[in-house]
Amino acid sequence: MSVRFAVRLTPRGGRDAIDGVGEDGVLRVRVAAPPVEGAANEALCRLLARALDTPPGGVRIVGGASG
Repeated sequence: MSVRFAVRLTPRGGRDAIDGVGEDGVLRVRVAAPPVEGAANEALCRLLARALDTPPGGVRIVGGASG
């Protein structure tokens, strides 16, 4: 099964947490990792994998990996 959704990631957010869905329908997530060498994106994938009870390799970023 494949699911896609928009995520607004805040690196250096103090802690890894899913903050919920904003009024615009975008999932708000923060991670403690800095936006350096993909660290924040990797932390995002790990966090979402745990929340979705799927292996870390089952979550990937398909667009907007840098910004």
